[in-house]
Amino acid sequence: MSSDEQKAAEKAAEAKEQLALFREEIAKVLPDDTADDVSLQCFIDARKGDLAKASIQYTNMRKWRKYHDVANYFKNFDPEITTMARACMVARHEGYSKGGHPVYWMSVGQFSPSLLKYLSMGMTMSAHMHDMETMMQRSTEQTAKFGGSVKKAVNVLDLKGIGLSIRSLFPALSQISKMDEDYYPERLHRSYIINAPALFSGLWSVIKGFLDPVVASKVVILSGKFLPTLLEELDEEVIPKQFGGKGDWELTPIPEKQVVAFFEGLEEKQGMANHSLAKGEDFKVEQDVVVGDEGVMHINWKYRTNFKDLGFSVKFTAEGGKEEDLVPHGKAGVADSLITGSVPVKTSGKVTVCFDNKAAYFSASAVSLLVTTTPTKARHYSFGVDVPPGC
Repeated sequence: MSSDEQKAAEKAAEAKEQLALFREEIAKVLPDDTADDVSLQCFIDARKGDLAKASIQYTNMRKWRKYHDVANYFKNFDPEITTMARACMVARHEGYSKGGHPVYWMSVGQFSPSLLKYLSMGMTMSAHMHDMETMMQRSTEQTAKFGGSVKKAVNVLDLKGIGLSIRSLFPALSQISKMDEDYYPERLHRSYIINAPALFSGLWSVIKGFLDPVVASKVVILSGKFLPTLLEELDEEVIPKQFGGKGDWELTPIPEKQVVAFFEGLEEKQGMANHSLAKGEDFKVEQDVVVGDEGVMHINWKYRTNFKDLGFSVKFTAEGGKEEDLVPHGKAGVADSLITGSVPVKTSGKVTVCFDNKAAYFSASAVSLLVTTTPTKARHYSFGVDVPPGC
């Protein structure tokens, strides 16, 4: 055995021992955990071998998955809504790299920021979570088929057509980055950014601030001829013809008119009530809440306004008359974007969702609102990267 082979063998033995120790750490807090070696190794790598920190991060990930019921998250969705929401992102899982890594393609420049009007933050985060879950499943299948640990993805992001309006995606990008760092660490092999315009250098300095330095170091920006570089990583058959390869598929955005017609028709079908508020006027929607054997009911709401200077609050009145601010009075939110929320209540009573036009600069404002109650939290509502304390 050569010296290099000896070092490799010793390193492999150390990694195996470290993984066994990490399993022991995890078993202390999650005795029924059945994670595979690849998943556990990602958290060890993310914490640079510090098993105590890796254990904390892994445990928090499990809490997050349980709180949002990630394993069953999409089972009860209307498939049309899921398909349409993800189609807005102009993205696709397709093919594998020469190293066996699953490849994810996205045409960022073809995404229309105006569609954010119909995609709440919860929808955007849910779509990204769906993509990460799909990527991990593809990695697991590759590992079972070829052995080894194919745990990381190759991303190809096309920026052709991108403009400064893409800055409206920065809030979502910040949340997505946090989700990946906390719950899907060490899952990126390489990210290729192709057709990068001159303005992207300025945007990149901002975007890097949202990313973990290790993730940022794996980004390759290609502003000129990109095909030779992609061919080092991918076979021609994997790369679509629109990027110079031989793959018989392409990234095509769904027509914006089709998206608008679908979501506006959906809101009407779901019963979103429209109301015009005169200056100084209140608009209240009351909903009775009956808590049964489940022991908890969730108050869910979604709304859109045409001006952001409206006041917004959610109050709950128990059957005994005690009042509680579920959402303290504040600004309604970004104008003309879909805002969603959800809070639990444990006793029967009445919830009041209220808008007011007292601080308006205009004489009238419009509100489109839907309030529902469900035993469990509605999908997409309040979905994000945080877990309430005590969960």
